[in-house]
Amino acid sequence: MNKKLFCGLLLAFVSLAANHVLADVISIKGANGRVVDFLGIRQANDEGMYMMISRNEGEIFVPWSVFDLNAMQSEHPRIFEIYQRLLTPNVQVADMNLGVYENMLTLPQMIEKAKRLSLRSLTLPVPPMSHFFETSSFNGNYSGPLRNYYTTWQRRSEEFARNYERMLDDFFKLNPADARRETWELWSGSRENVINTVIVDVHPPKHVVNFTIQHLLNECTDSNMRSRSLIVQYYRSHKDVYDAIIDFFNQLTNTFDADLVLGQVRDITVQRTSLDRAKAHFVRMQNTAALDVANFHRDMARFIQEWDLFPEPEHSRR
Repeated sequence: MNKKLFCGLLLAFVSLAANHVLADVISIKGANGRVVDFLGIRQANDEGMYMMISRNEGEIFVPWSVFDLNAMQSEHPRIFEIYQRLLTPNVQVADMNLGVYENMLTLPQMIEKAKRLSLRSLTLPVPPMSHFFETSSFNGNYSGPLRNYYTTWQRRSEEFARNYERMLDDFFKLNPADARRETWELWSGSRENVINTVIVDVHPPKHVVNFTIQHLLNECTDSNMRSRSLIVQYYRSHKDVYDAIIDFFNQLTNTFDADLVLGQVRDITVQRTSLDRAKAHFVRMQNTAALDVANFHRDMARFIQEWDLFPEPEHSRR
């Protein structure tokens, strides 16, 4: 950038900054003798520094030649020391994160934060079938004349067990063949002559499993998920697991809400939108067990893609 042009820009920014109340500014003297208040300095290289004067104007790159380096040496020795180190062949870039940048994150840093948070391991209790389905009406002591009750109970209990065992397979990654079915039988004459078998409950092969938040979120991208209604029911009834996922989303949205994300407006909007849509589906679970199926899997897949939260190696059967 032409030095005269840039000095002109600095003069314009001086006027702009004068109209704002600036806290903890970094005042640096220019080669033209004028002092400019910067909100922060993010990074430096051998040509200059990435700095901010106004949040509205965003980040600018300022060449070292624009500054009074002698004044910088006495007034900002830390910055001058970095300048000198960058003149050596072994140092090309120096992260500074001064001023407003101290608590700010770039979009790549936000993605790294999301990855780190998503690797939190959660312990998930595995409830029996009776947690999801009402089976108390299957009365093994019934002796009335309506024998078709037994047939109805058998058919319903088989459907309950089928759906529950799919959930063991889909969600908990447990082998349904290892689950234990609790049944009672209606027989005639002798126990060898069984008329109906009613499944009263199904007990899982394990009482707890451990998954990362990353894994649980990736499971939500599967449009072929067979037991989605039971999974929503699970989240609604297991507050610790649900709250951990909501906390994951909140830690990301809070950073955006505090205006601490640095990047191009369009890129920030794309990233924030994918986050908000994914979070909204989980917030919705507080009020209803009915998923927005038309958008749920698509929005979760987009969130995983935008935030680079692709799954860990597939979990083996536990």
